[in-house]
Amino acid sequence: MNKKDLPSGAKMKITVLVENSAAFPFLPGNLPGLLGEHGLAVLIDSGEEQVLYDTGRGRTLMGNLEQSKNRPEDINKVVISHGHLDHTGSLMAFLQSRKSTDVYCHLDVFSRKYGKKAGNYNYIGIPYQAGDLAAAGAVFNFTREPQAVAAGIVISGPIPRVHQWEQDAGSFFIKEGDSFLPDNFEDEQALFVDSGAGLVVITGCGHAGIINTLEYAVRCCGSDKILAVLGGLHLAGASPERIGLTIRHLKEFGVEKLVLGHCTGFEAMCRLWREFGDRLKPLNVGLQMEF
Repeated sequence: MNKKDLPSGAKMKITVLVENSAAFPFLPGNLPGLLGEHGLAVLIDSGEEQVLYDTGRGRTLMGNLEQSKNRPEDINKVVISHGHLDHTGSLMAFLQSRKSTDVYCHLDVFSRKYGKKAGNYNYIGIPYQAGDLAAAGAVFNFTREPQAVAAGIVISGPIPRVHQWEQDAGSFFIKEGDSFLPDNFEDEQALFVDSGAGLVVITGCGHAGIINTLEYAVRCCGSDKILAVLGGLHLAGASPERIGLTIRHLKEFGVEKLVLGHCTGFEAMCRLWREFGDRLKPLNVGLQMEF
């Protein structure tokens, strides 16, 4: 991927349509009346095209689209960050609302994904079969490498794992036959958005590690300017050492804005706030930003 694949144009408008909590409605730019749920969905509007990144858990996306005065028929591309329920749950309802839709995802989105809690394995994967989604209008583009999905918007494809300290501690699994194997999240992919003033990196959960993701963004896009990171960092339950290393590397990147939530975790958010101050902004449903 080359910087020429990231043409600069009008400002990118980003609207958070699904997130765990609702934005304070009286602050400038925040949309009132949207509902929160555990999950994530972000709409990126280039001025020429709208791309939906993830769809939330399944109960709020369609109502929040209507409340925000965004129309499904204007959104013809969907990117799925990874195959967990809280990022894929509304995909069927969205497809049924507008029919033929380009859906960008890794084939492993459809692997049988489980979480382990108190010794029990619980299914947390996508609740649909690929064939049923195709029948509802999904036109699948299975990503194996970075590619531009719209002007100024690049999907990462699989993210190389350089920093092993970012590896998840082992609470997520894939079921193959009767065996539960560690989920390495080969399907995890981010969006790299060219704002004209630098890259905005959007993550779903960041299971690949945010520092791995940022280094890959720089390598793919030919730009070493990271203007903002937006999404979940999956630092909930992370060790203090890992959080500290993440903060150190984020400072080395010189990230100007952090817009974080979903799975980032309370302790990590507190430490990030202490280190970055007003450069950190909570990610809430109803939040609108321009880059």
